[in-house]
Amino acid sequence: MTAWRTLLTGAKAQEFPEAIDLTIHTKCPAKWKLIDMETGAEYVGSPEPNLYGKWKRIKEPEEISAEN
Repeated sequence: MTAWRTLLTGAKAQEFPEAIDLTIHTKCPAKWKLIDMETGAEYVGSPEPNLYGKWKRIKEPEEISAEN
């Protein structure tokens, strides 16, 4: 059975049973922006590790309706 997540746009994204690491190799971490398309949270690359790894949260997640 395939699990799916509903994104803010209404599109569906497949959820996998195991976590998958995504890696960016760069000399300029601040030029990268990560957007969680399910929650709306936004992060920018950071050279220093913190609560979110090497990503600094710049926008909090949006409220998700009970329908999602």
